[in-house]
Amino acid sequence: ETFDFLPGIEKAKRQTRRLAPGIEFPTRIAIDNKTHPTYTLVEIQAPDRIGLLYDVLSCLDRENILIPLSRINTQAGAAIDTLYVVDGSAYGKITDSHRIRTIQQHLKSAILTGGTAKPQ
Repeated sequence: ETFDFLPGIEKAKRQTRRLAPGIEFPTRIAIDNKTHPTYTLVEIQAPDRIGLLYDVLSCLDRENILIPLSRINTQAGAAIDTLYVVDGSAYGKITDSHRIRTIQQHLKSAILTGGTAKPQ
């Protein structure tokens, strides 16, 4: 049996204001293949909100990306996360530049728009 978190997240979004009103923290998404010998690093910095991590993980799942290791952190209303990822098909680093740009665009959209919509 699977559990659908989406209804609970949507309800919490409607009932909750931003955790740190007025904070200005730019969204940044970096994909790095140089730091680790085995994994591609996806580094995300964004204003934290209810459902942010769910949106990021859902986006990566739709992109067929596996996350063997992650560091999730929130400081003063800012999410600062590093995800160590591999391609779900090849089980290796994500090296194709077009795919990297696509992943960055989809992550940015999910982060900025609260991309909890289920894929088609």
